[in-house]
Amino acid sequence: MKPLTKLNLSNEEILQSLTRYTTDVIAICDPDARILAANRACMNFFKKKNGKTTNRFTQFITKKDKNIFSKSFKLCVKEKKEQSIYCSMVNSKNKERIFNLNLVKLNNKDHGKQHILVSARDVTDLISAKRQIKLLATTVTCTHDAFVLTDLKGKLLFVSPSTTNIYKYSEKELLGKNIKLLRSASYSYNEQKIIIDKALKEEWEGGSIDRRKDGTEFPVEIWAYPMYDEDHNALALIWVMRDVSKRKEAEAKLKNTAERLQLTLDNLNILVFELDPRGKFLLSRGKALEKLGLKPDQVIGASAFELYKDYPQVIDLLKKACKGEQITADVEVNGYIWSTNSIPLRDKNGKIIKIFGVAVDVTDRYNAEETLRRESDLLRTLMDNIPDTIYFKDLKSRFTRINNAQAKLLGVNSVQEAIGKTDADYFPKEHADQTFKDEQEVIKTGKPILGKVERISYPDGTVQWFSTTKVPMRDKNGNIIGLVGSSRDITDLKYAEELEQALYRIAEETSFATDLQKVFSAIHGIISELMYAKNFFIALYDKKEDILTFPYFVDEVDVPPEPGTAGKGLTAYVLRTGKSLLCDQAVSDELERKGEAILIGVPCPIWLGVPLKIEGEVIGVMVVQHYSDPKAYGERERNILEFVSTQVAKAIQRKRTEQIIKQSEDRYRVFVEQSSEGIWRYEC
Repeated sequence: MKPLTKLNLSNEEILQSLTRYTTDVIAICDPDARILAANRACMNFFKKKNGKTTNRFTQFITKKDKNIFSKSFKLCVKEKKEQSIYCSMVNSKNKERIFNLNLVKLNNKDHGKQHILVSARDVTDLISAKRQIKLLATTVTCTHDAFVLTDLKGKLLFVSPSTTNIYKYSEKELLGKNIKLLRSASYSYNEQKIIIDKALKEEWEGGSIDRRKDGTEFPVEIWAYPMYDEDHNALALIWVMRDVSKRKEAEAKLKNTAERLQLTLDNLNILVFELDPRGKFLLSRGKALEKLGLKPDQVIGASAFELYKDYPQVIDLLKKACKGEQITADVEVNGYIWSTNSIPLRDKNGKIIKIFGVAVDVTDRYNAEETLRRESDLLRTLMDNIPDTIYFKDLKSRFTRINNAQAKLLGVNSVQEAIGKTDADYFPKEHADQTFKDEQEVIKTGKPILGKVERISYPDGTVQWFSTTKVPMRDKNGNIIGLVGSSRDITDLKYAEELEQALYRIAEETSFATDLQKVFSAIHGIISELMYAKNFFIALYDKKEDILTFPYFVDEVDVPPEPGTAGKGLTAYVLRTGKSLLCDQAVSDELERKGEAILIGVPCPIWLGVPLKIEGEVIGVMVVQHYSDPKAYGERERNILEFVSTQVAKAIQRKRTEQIIKQSEDRYRVFVEQSSEGIWRYEC
């Protein structure tokens, strides 16, 4: 081949031929980068009709690369050094392309002008290809699978880093060797030839046993692909080998686990099943099948609707399951209670492909729960109907459960209202503080409180008495988690004891009293311990003289009435009727309207009087009254006064008799002492 200079062509002819037919963009620019001349490729790129143009070359450079081009162009002009740069330019179709630009300074013999030759080669596709090759190389380098390239006979031409890592050979040890080196010792050339022939016809994949450098063998999956030239002729083979030893181990473990699971299912008292969307059994395993009188081979392929046609509840659940509902229910089949759970399994389009379910025999649990429920119902019935209060509290003495009697005592509408609250929310502070102290001692020491008598005094003066028992409540480990308490209302019993004590004291104290005033004072003191009695009087009636006197009268407001006839007062009403009278404003108004009695003295909202009788005859009246609290007295106080009135009447009568006898003896003694006649006494 001759050089261009040996051809019989002028330099101008050679230059014109080169610039005309080259695909490179060529332009001659002045020092200001104005284009003075351009070749055909340049004009086509920028759509110029002639080689002369006043356009600057920089206008075709993208904005991001203008600075690079300008800097290199100035260096070429100033330092006369050839510059080579990469810039992006926009063509006439407004598409951005990457070019390799070479800038060369030319000396013009005419007039000594300087020109710059700019030649630009479109390298967009080349750079893109390099990027793709780099990406492919990175992928091959980074993949964990072994990647190799062989000729059509299996000679190794390229091996990836992962190949050397898996097979423990160096790259040098593998290149040029046959790929059979990587196969098991039992692997023959004939087998390899068959695989290569299949791979050349179409891509091939399969499994094999490969061998490392140290001789250890391991399972692999292999993919083989042919590589073609432009005419679709096979040039080489691409091989990908994946080490599946860990996966095989996992599969073996999974198989072993599945076998153990199958063995477990066959021995557990449960039933595992799968149904197709029409209700036919795909799977049915578990020892529980025996309780249904079935075997696995009898069930597979059978219709669940047919097997359980005698159980309407089961049929209803099956219909719902086949429609895609998730089922959780207890059903009775063949005398056993089964807890069933099933869910639909769907494909990616949401279509039901099967129904998976589990049924567990819970007959024993059901029976135990039923027994527990009955016992719980009995306990609840007992708690809700027993008159004693029952309550449970946590470690901070907060109610966790109470019965109806306790709810009534607390004054709540339902047992739930008290949950989380304490005695301090319902009882006077003094009582609440004491109960909290007692309960914390039970929780701390574990020692119960048995039959403690508690007195509760309310702001309205009401008093209640309780016999209370509290014992610690423990969990299954013996740790105290709270307490359970029970209180019995012994108010009536306590009042009975107090009444009995009051009667005894009345009899005792009046027997030692020397006069009626001391008797009256003693009776007043005893009554004051049983009820409010700051306003108290005893009126005595002399029937023979028809005179009502007030020998004992203690009052905060009023003064003792003068002796006189009984009249129409409330005291006279009790004398006349011989019955006790609990008189509030309404009763007083009614008595006055009927003309039976009128209030005499300072008005009071509540008045209570009881007759004092001896052998059925009324000898007087005992009265208490309150000037501000209309609820100070009720039936309880009436009963107390009625109960003690007989003893009071007897005590008064006895003391009056004693006084009459004493007065008689005193008169007789005076008579004897003053008589001048002889007086003697003799016994027969």
